[in-house]
Amino acid sequence: MVLSFLTTIYRPGILLSIAAGSLILSLITLLIALFSSGSVRGLKRRYRQLVRNQEGVDLEALMRTIHQENEMLHNQVRMLTSQIESHEMRLKSKVSSVQLFRYNAFREPGNDLSFSLSLVDEEGRGAVLSSIYGREDSRVYAKPLEEGTSTYTLTDEEREVIVRTMKQSTETVSGIPKHLTPKSTG
Repeated sequence: MVLSFLTTIYRPGILLSIAAGSLILSLITLLIALFSSGSVRGLKRRYRQLVRNQEGVDLEALMRTIHQENEMLHNQVRMLTSQIESHEMRLKSKVSSVQLFRYNAFREPGNDLSFSLSLVDEEGRGAVLSSIYGREDSRVYAKPLEEGTSTYTLTDEEREVIVRTMKQSTETVSGIPKHLTPKSTG
């Protein structure tokens, strides 16, 4: 039986088929080995980049450290974002625009000593101060402002300085000229 098997195998056509099949399998195995070698080289390169300048690295510990640092950075960003929002809210209620308007209250030559001063925040809240200068006396008036207007009667000069201040206020963001602020804010 063994002898008949060997004589069947040693026929020239079958032997050639077995050799060709073995060669094809060897080439496939070689290609798989080359592909695997390239993959391993790539993994080694990425591993070296990951653990550069570190001896005896525990990858799990390294990943934990990276994750913790990432969480810490996210927390800091959240905290800073909250602080910025808080500061922006506080800045809106601070005086952001100031205008001074000098004028001659009594139409006397050289008497340009009267003035109206407007101080407002971004919402138009604030005050207008007016000083009326005369030869005999000088008077100072203060009037509160809400949304750029007052419950008290305003003079033409006071209205003029308030209009200028409100215009300046719309041209700024938190007291900073709009052309100097990032596009997303202005």
